[in-house]
Amino acid sequence: FIFFIMGVEQVDASNACIPPTHPLTFQALPLPTASRGETIFLDGEGGRLNDNDDKHAPLIMYAWGKLIVVREIELNNIHTTTACASSSHVGPSGAPSTNGFVYRGHSAPVTAAKFSPAGTYVASGDSKGKLRIWAWDHEEHLPKIELQILAGPIKDISWDFEGKRIVVIGDGCQSPENAKVVQWDTGVKCGDLSAHARKKGSSCAFRPCRPMRIATGGAEDATVLFHKGPPFQRVVGDGIVSEKCHERGAIHSLRYNKDGSVLASAGTDGSVCFYEGKDMKLIKKVEKVHKS
Repeated sequence: FIFFIMGVEQVDASNACIPPTHPLTFQALPLPTASRGETIFLDGEGGRLNDNDDKHAPLIMYAWGKLIVVREIELNNIHTTTACASSSHVGPSGAPSTNGFVYRGHSAPVTAAKFSPAGTYVASGDSKGKLRIWAWDHEEHLPKIELQILAGPIKDISWDFEGKRIVVIGDGCQSPENAKVVQWDTGVKCGDLSAHARKKGSSCAFRPCRPMRIATGGAEDATVLFHKGPPFQRVVGDGIVSEKCHERGAIHSLRYNKDGSVLASAGTDGSVCFYEGKDMKLIKKVEKVHKS
């Protein structure tokens, strides 16, 4: 990607972001990194701080190698690609917009990133299993905490609706856990999440209301596991929970709707399943929605 910077000072590659003292005017940002057979999660929920208004453009965040790209969606200038594009929007620290933002605080390829509900912090994970919480609304984007949370790559991240807890899922490798839920500021565990087959998970979702629920999807067992809390534990044995609605392969994505009344899962078998958000009962299964 291309930076347009006034001045001769070189950007220090050891910094977690482009120094705010450099008068950056425009950025031509890259597209998301894609790998065959791997899900790419785009985060378009910028939180309350970044809601679309007169000052803030709609945001979309994704990984690109070791970097995290936050792109501003300029609906009025969607065909404008030059550095001369004018914008009345402001960036995360209140400075004039430069078309987006690039965060580079990870030492390994980034695999997931999510805004907090308030929009003031970002939780991001990488291929080495490190979870990093950093400030979005601070001009230097300082880190709050960094945790070695999983033994293998983190695949997905989800915040609770209060912004106090974070659930991550990925590859547990030789560790007994492939998913964890922790306090956002201390890293203290908030319960025990059940592991998927071969300690490989693919997606997770926090219910955006009370009573709290966590859903996790397996990367190889076609299973959705449901947990209640806090402290969180697996919901089993009541005859209502529908864990095996997909026929084979991975659960590519799990997401709740805005009010938490419905959970949806998309799988390798080409189907999408809809569940009751609270008791996890299957509502409907739609077959052959996609080919893979």
